[in-house]
Amino acid sequence: LIQKEASAIDYLFREEHKLDARTTPYVTNYVLSITVSILEHYLSLSIELDLFTGHHDLSIAFWYWDFLMSTQLNVSNMMLMAKVERDKLQQTIILQEEQNNAPTKLKREKKKGKRGEKGKRGGNKGGTTSAYTPPEMTAEDVEDQINYLILGLKRTLCRGTVRFIAALTQAGICKKPKYEFTSQEKRYEKRFELFQTVNHPPALKYDDYVQGSDFSSVSQLELITSASECFKSAKVIVDNILENIVKVDKLYLAVRKEEVMKLAKVCVGNNLYLHKMLLQAQKGNDLSNSVMMMDFKSHNQFCSITIN
Repeated sequence: LIQKEASAIDYLFREEHKLDARTTPYVTNYVLSITVSILEHYLSLSIELDLFTGHHDLSIAFWYWDFLMSTQLNVSNMMLMAKVERDKLQQTIILQEEQNNAPTKLKREKKKGKRGEKGKRGGNKGGTTSAYTPPEMTAEDVEDQINYLILGLKRTLCRGTVRFIAALTQAGICKKPKYEFTSQEKRYEKRFELFQTVNHPPALKYDDYVQGSDFSSVSQLELITSASECFKSAKVIVDNILENIVKVDKLYLAVRKEEVMKLAKVCVGNNLYLHKMLLQAQKGNDLSNSVMMMDFKSHNQFCSITIN
């Protein structure tokens, strides 16, 4: 209902101001962002409360979480681009007003060829507008950047965890559970039954998970390397967050430094065991007798995986 109301508001706004149909739907994007945040919070709390247990259930949870983070990143990108376009338009209007208020002076400068004076006006030549100059970053911009990095970090960690579990399954260390009185599809439908009430983003089906988590065409070495690259990329994002986090007042931070350091431990730990797994796979050793352990000691929502 809220999404329909948001769409109606955007439509009325375009009609009132006679805007193009391609105009950014500001309210719709905002409501979609809030909706995805609620779904993401619901899923992350389910993991934290141990409602997803075992490697297979956690693989499903992190796979779905990856989808939600990707959606949130896309919405954030659209909102950011809308802000940039609005800044461009505002800058263009200001330049045009300056030109209209001093037409005689501009003509005189053009005749005399005072390029230095033109440069002070942003490089205008004969009344043409200059290139867009991005405004200096404010504290709020840094906050937004950190929030964006956090989204990317969570998505990369989810993606790495799904591929790590897939590599363990491919190596025979983990096995897909079988049930006598139910099925994987039925359990999936019940877990995400609540998501069916949301129109956008559309709820993913079990078949989507089966196709999206199928790595049968990927070799063992490639899959392990791919998972390792995810955790390496996540560590780079962590370093970037730590570099920017000192620029923002602690009261306005979306994440504490302590939590970022915990996520760094997950990145380093998982990448270490992936490296050991890769060395064994390169030697052609059988890993099916290895024992895998998953725990949430480093972070309460992202698991650390060890192999013995």
